[in-house]
Amino acid sequence: FSAACASEPMTGLWWLLLLVALCLGTSAGAQQPTVDVHVTGLGETWQIDATAAPRLEAHLPTSLQTAPSLKLIRATPADACSHLNMPDPKEPFALLTLRGTCPFAEKAANAQVAGAAAILVGDTIQSHYEAPETSQAIPQLKALDGGVCQVDCRMSQGTVEAATPAAVYAGFPESECARSPSCPSHLCGLTGEKLEEGDSAYTVCCLPDQHLQMDLRNATQELRIPAVFVGAADTVRLQAAVGSADMQIQIAMKSDFGGFLGSLIMWLLGCAVVTLATWVSARAERRHVTARSPQQERRERFPEQEEALDMEVSMAVGYLVMATVALVGLFFLIKFMQPRFVVFAMIGAFSIAASTVVTQLAIHPVIDMAFPGFSRRPFKVPHVGMSTAGWAAAAALSCSLVLWWVMARHSSYAWILQDMLAVFMCCQFMLSIRMNSIKVSSVLLMSFMVYDIFMVFLSPIIFKKSVMVEVAKAGAGSIQISKTNPYECLRVPDERMPMLFMIPRPGGNGGDYAMLGLGDVLLPGLLLSFMLRYDTLRSVISSTSGVGPAQGKLFFQKYPYWTLGVAGYATGLLLAFLANAYGLTFFGVKGQPALLYLVPCTLWPLSLFAYLRGELSNLWNGPEILDLTREKACSESSEVSDLEGLVEEQL
Repeated sequence: FSAACASEPMTGLWWLLLLVALCLGTSAGAQQPTVDVHVTGLGETWQIDATAAPRLEAHLPTSLQTAPSLKLIRATPADACSHLNMPDPKEPFALLTLRGTCPFAEKAANAQVAGAAAILVGDTIQSHYEAPETSQAIPQLKALDGGVCQVDCRMSQGTVEAATPAAVYAGFPESECARSPSCPSHLCGLTGEKLEEGDSAYTVCCLPDQHLQMDLRNATQELRIPAVFVGAADTVRLQAAVGSADMQIQIAMKSDFGGFLGSLIMWLLGCAVVTLATWVSARAERRHVTARSPQQERRERFPEQEEALDMEVSMAVGYLVMATVALVGLFFLIKFMQPRFVVFAMIGAFSIAASTVVTQLAIHPVIDMAFPGFSRRPFKVPHVGMSTAGWAAAAALSCSLVLWWVMARHSSYAWILQDMLAVFMCCQFMLSIRMNSIKVSSVLLMSFMVYDIFMVFLSPIIFKKSVMVEVAKAGAGSIQISKTNPYECLRVPDERMPMLFMIPRPGGNGGDYAMLGLGDVLLPGLLLSFMLRYDTLRSVISSTSGVGPAQGKLFFQKYPYWTLGVAGYATGLLLAFLANAYGLTFFGVKGQPALLYLVPCTLWPLSLFAYLRGELSNLWNGPEILDLTREKACSESSEVSDLEGLVEEQL
């Protein structure tokens, strides 16, 4: 578990994970209803979730408080596919029509001609079924819409004694399936499966509401009224109340407070992680400044310091070439083979690295503090080398923790485990790889920023698709009918690349997360780590030159570069989240690479600050004072290696 000065601990694995982490964006989420419909009728009020037609959201108010009250009128004919025979309205009204028969654009155009202020297109249970050949035939779910996969037996399931067309189109509201609280729509669909051959009893499962984005094609320029799509369960309720005298509705865009709060928490998490990881990376420099002995350090139960890999310009260029080859290679692997296999390989690599990191940075220090005798019980592991009972116990516990995450990665709480593992990964990365000059930092960060921009925005010119977006979306799940049982739906959950932080959006549907790729923390973090180590060692220069002890200075005066860098990182990350929140699109690609904002907000201000302080030349080539801690680390690592060799000889 310790490394000599010449070693490069897990460097290849670290960079493989980093290159894939760069593919992951700063925000993503599942499709959700975008509109609130406030309904008053039959002496009660209730709220409906709906979906606005694309490019017509501008015609909707931003809140229900400013939305006008509209009388809801049933369309005649109900599908609004021909001229509407509407009474002369005395007040603004919204039109309730039903899905089917003609395109959505035709319905909206007819409603606008009739003078409607808005149109609500209601989903119907009948639209989910094939038209039966005879009036007495049992309807079957549409194969083109997914067949039996339109219902979800995981939500609720039941049986019905008879399945008449009228009962099918009503959604079996009295069935055990529909009455179950786990079926939010309280409507069920017919799977077509009989309990026994020749029996009249059928299996029914929950029919979830669909929130479609209506395709209005090229008619949006002529349409000046909002069009929203309402689920089948809400359509049934609206039809029952539409004739009441007090029937009024208000339509407005949903508040995105949940999305804003999720992004805010992710922004705070990203800033906290980069602060923590860079602070941990400078512990050797802090020990050098405070002149604590290695024995004193060990009594505080910190893990042994591994020798870090010092990056040079040639290495930065080499990693850029590796990143390009790796990403394009992943793109073609995903294109010509099963994408989920690639994601599984990344999950395996992440698990190996995470188990090692958690052992070294978290569990072993705790065991060493609670049970110091464990570290004094060395033994030899065949084909591995020397270890102790403490290290073995820590490795077993960390592997169990990682295995727990792997097995539960689709659970609602898995994001907590993944974020915890990712924090330790970031800390270890900062300890393992370092940049010691602004020259190397500029080459690495600027080249990866250009690389990020090219792979997101310009790669579709060559590959017809955004390479980075396609790799980030690899591992999408599938829903298909079983080949052996036509009444069974096989649902394969989505798999995600694990190299990211995830925070569920408050109030969102399951699977709706704010995300931040580890690469957007690690690459700027390397620059901030360099600045913090330099700031820490500057106190030695200050005290020897008579400027005064660092203890008497304010925090910004002690760590000026690092404080400015953290502030710049926070600003850049905030801009990246805002760009994604407002849906900025370049070259037809929606989704902003965070490095586009992080690099200008960190590297450029720090370089300007160094120039104004007259230290740019020193920092550009690398301050010599950073060599002090490297020499000290090498001597300590040599002592540890000699001690391990002595113990091995005695055993």
